[in-house]
Amino acid sequence: MNIFSILTALIVCGPLTACTSRNTIFPDEVSSAESTNWHVHDILVSVPDSLTTSDVNILQPNVDVVWHGDPQGDRKAQVAVILHDALETAAQTLIPENMHRPVELQATLIQFHSLTPRARSVIGGVHKISFILKVVDQNTGEILAGPAEIEADEFA
Repeated sequence: MNIFSILTALIVCGPLTACTSRNTIFPDEVSSAESTNWHVHDILVSVPDSLTTSDVNILQPNVDVVWHGDPQGDRKAQVAVILHDALETAAQTLIPENMHRPVELQATLIQFHSLTPRARSVIGGVHKISFILKVVDQNTGEILAGPAEIEADEFA
């Protein structure tokens, strides 16, 4: 099974399931022959300190992380959990014990720009989510796939 094609479940099972349309862009695919023996042991999500956040409720804040789906708090930590959980769900087919090459998924958030409540009620729009994904051999550190930029946009 191809790691980038199974990440489609990222959107299906992710936090934005109320949205009805998807526009997910995956780069070059990894062949099933390459990934057939992968066993996901860990998922690491990083949200760089350089990303900007805001809780302002305007149509389109000019920041990297916009999230109003949880009570006010550390927005970077909140979206890191959302991305981690979605990747964990998407990777379920690569967790069976009969697969013997332990790998970790490493995701670095680029943008998580969900609609603000005001934008959702006035005009709608698109939730813009993008991240860099790598698949790394857990024992050797060898990069098996990526880095690849995944755009996982949702039409609201």
